[in-house]
Amino acid sequence: MRPIVPRTYDEITRHTVPEPDSSFRPGAELERDAYAHFHSTQEGQRELYQCIKEALLVAPHIATSGVVVEVDQGRVTLRGRVLDPPSLRQVESIVTAIEGVTQVDNRLIVGTE
Repeated sequence: MRPIVPRTYDEITRHTVPEPDSSFRPGAELERDAYAHFHSTQEGQRELYQCIKEALLVAPHIATSGVVVEVDQGRVTLRGRVLDPPSLRQVESIVTAIEGVTQVDNRLIVGTE
């Protein structure tokens, strides 16, 4: 395995300079995942997350672009907005039906901003 050679100042400070609270900044992959709305505290949850996102993307007649999915050991938290109450129930039932989902915490809000 070859060592990682930092190319930018940000990459150097990410691993060598602690934050004021004595922690180090997350790696580039974790930052990328956070911006993509992927949240998990356990390794191997990315596949379940991807399955949920794909199922919501192909759901007919539901606008799910405002739905944020968080996965933690099979427990799924849904946040964001949907347009109407039927969409809220449909999103929850779609996610509940996916293999590997053990619990759904639906925190979706109905309506537009």
